[in-house]
Amino acid sequence: MRKMIILLSVLFLFLSCETITLEEQRAMGMARYEKIEKSKYSVDVIKHPDYSFERTDPSTLIVYDGFEPKKSYLIIGKFSIIQLPKAQAKFIRKEIENKVAEIGGNAILITEKRIGKKINSDTIGIFMPKSLIKYFQITDKKEKISNMSYYGYVIRWTD
Repeated sequence: MRKMIILLSVLFLFLSCETITLEEQRAMGMARYEKIEKSKYSVDVIKHPDYSFERTDPSTLIVYDGFEPKKSYLIIGKFSIIQLPKAQAKFIRKEIENKVAEIGGNAILITEKRIGKKINSDTIGIFMPKSLIKYFQITDKKEKISNMSYYGYVIRWTD
């Protein structure tokens, strides 16, 4: 009798489980992937306290990198983007578009770029002369980018 109760309990346990559809599995996998990608960068947008504008269309965001636009504009906020070298640009672009559109921006003006570098020294080999008391190590120094930072302003057209 005891075995029968355990068997029925296990059977009802399996029957109560719900199967996950292929679409749900894909959505869960994409959510995990996006979470991993978001850990490789940060996007911050700070709204100017004196201005309040309605949301703009994120797909129309214009990026000015190193030069000023010819149109007249108003600075309505600041932004910063800090990313690791392996971060995917499409995720960063999507997030900056949404955050800038949320405060009513039409474009961003990048005013400063910083590239963090890390130098790795690897020992390639050891050179030993006739006297074994002294030896020389041959090292190779490689410069790797550790992170990239972009700073600038969120702008809105005045005309």
